[in-house]
Amino acid sequence: MEPIAVFSVLLSDFARSLRAFAPYQIGAETRTDKARLFGPESAAMLNDMNILVVEDEALVALDISMILEERGAAVCGPCGTIEEAYKAIDREIDAAILDVDLHGRSVFPVADRLREKGTPFVFHTGRYDTETLEKRYGGVPVLEKPAGDDAIVKMLARLRGA
Repeated sequence: MEPIAVFSVLLSDFARSLRAFAPYQIGAETRTDKARLFGPESAAMLNDMNILVVEDEALVALDISMILEERGAAVCGPCGTIEEAYKAIDREIDAAILDVDLHGRSVFPVADRLREKGTPFVFHTGRYDTETLEKRYGGVPVLEKPAGDDAIVKMLARLRGA
């Protein structure tokens, strides 16, 4: 297991423990409780979706993963490198959210592979030229960091229908 994957798992467990004590989270273990927290539509927007998360910043990856899981998705990853993402692409994936810059390397090879498979994806970036993305991947949505929970969820839910 890659070091970032081990770190992500440990961090994820720790963050879940912390979130269990947050007042807005207490008792939010069932779909009904989640519906009360997020609203009935938002709580189930990603039900039964397998979403690949490709993000090299562990805290951002953890946050996105938790947002998606809270809304009913199964998270594949998070993957912090192109190599990890390549391995994950072979799984059954309904959609993906991709950070454009992974440790100084472009995520484009992963995006190209997803496109070949017909898997919809969204870019999630804070430092990349959206014009370049538009030229190479016209029509692929771009969420600028920091994107809010609702923006991420709604964009990925929209991809479900794409």
